[in-house]
Amino acid sequence: MNYTPEKADGSIDISKAVEVNEGFQISRQFWSYQVENGVLHNPRSFINSVPHMSFVWGDENVDFLHKRYLALQKSTLFRGMEYSQDPTKIKEWIPLVMEGRDPNQKIAATRIPIGTDVNFGEITHQLVASLQKNQNFSLSLGHEVRDIKRNPDNSWNVTVADLKNNGKESVVKAKFVFIGAGGASLTLLQKSGIPEADNYGGFPVGGQFLVTENPEIVNRHLAKVYGKASVGAPPMSVPHLDTRVFNANVFCCSGHSRPSPASS
Repeated sequence: MNYTPEKADGSIDISKAVEVNEGFQISRQFWSYQVENGVLHNPRSFINSVPHMSFVWGDENVDFLHKRYLALQKSTLFRGMEYSQDPTKIKEWIPLVMEGRDPNQKIAATRIPIGTDVNFGEITHQLVASLQKNQNFSLSLGHEVRDIKRNPDNSWNVTVADLKNNGKESVVKAKFVFIGAGGASLTLLQKSGIPEADNYGGFPVGGQFLVTENPEIVNRHLAKVYGKASVGAPPMSVPHLDTRVFNANVFCCSGHSRPSPASS
């Protein structure tokens, strides 16, 4: 719900949610194109239908979710979203979340039946497998980028250490360098010296997740359910309950993330 902040006048800004949804639709088109051209295989190996839900409790949060629902209805991308404050209806959607809950607690939920679960790791494996058929492509695992320097001709020298060979370093010259290194991206961007790396910061995040494939639990839950972060808390701190699909097996994942000590 951090993509739909409440403005000072009480209205809901949906611009970021629309932008993210539009980007995801483009990704789906890209994946479909790759399936048609034999690069990706068996769409159900990496994308499956799973309803997306938001769930809140308390007067203030219920009011926010209702306003958010009404605002999102103005976009065609969110047509078909359902809203309910009826505990019976919500229990039909997410019985595990409602189990043992105070019947007098004020709650609300939204549900989009056409949500999806995406296994980005599987997409990556299939894309790389296709690239490996190209003689001009090579994949180096177990390597660490130590430095990035721009050359006078605007090419780049990338210093790489082979961790499987006692950290032996070599230099790769490249016309273009794309950085997608998770938490290590910021350090690499700073080493590149490009101005776009300025004004960014990062902090360590740790998480705890419970995972089960117990059919007695999995068969009672089909949704990705997220709550609303407390004021001042990062969005990843919200506990959630997800249906995930890996290698044709269905799992339930429950967890949350939080800042970790710098020493961890």
